[in-house]
Amino acid sequence: MLCRNVVSACSDKIRLDTPDSIYDGTASISFMYSLVILLLTLIGALLAFIILTNLISIYLTKKKKEVAVMRINGFTLYQCMRYLSQEIVIVTLIGLLSGTLTGMLVSPLVCHMVQPVDGRFLDAFNPRAWLFAFLIEALFVTSVSLITFRQVNKFNMLEDIIDP
Repeated sequence: MLCRNVVSACSDKIRLDTPDSIYDGTASISFMYSLVILLLTLIGALLAFIILTNLISIYLTKKKKEVAVMRINGFTLYQCMRYLSQEIVIVTLIGLLSGTLTGMLVSPLVCHMVQPVDGRFLDAFNPRAWLFAFLIEALFVTSVSLITFRQVNKFNMLEDIIDP
């Protein structure tokens, strides 16, 4: 429904009668591209949030017994959280670095393939943009981890050790 409204709103703006209307038509097509990209980005972020939450929850569930033994042996909750987060941080850094490097290699090819005939994408390397994307991803993973790590407080130490 939302897509139909956006397409109808943009199709009303596209008139190809005069040179000015050609410019307006190109601007509205560019606006439509921006809306589609925004929608796909939001859907991707939602899917990434769900997947990361599930993966971290599975990881924490598998580590329940270890945390229970650590807590019984006198480790504080902070020390247990630090132990659990070390592996997540290492895997996240490896994923961020490999994803960023792969993106740097693949993005010029993708930009060349999807650019419209009458337009051109900027394909120059911009280190600030890559750094910004890297930081956004790191912040996203950190926030998902903080949300998911709240369940460590709810671990029942006795049940986790007794259950096979």
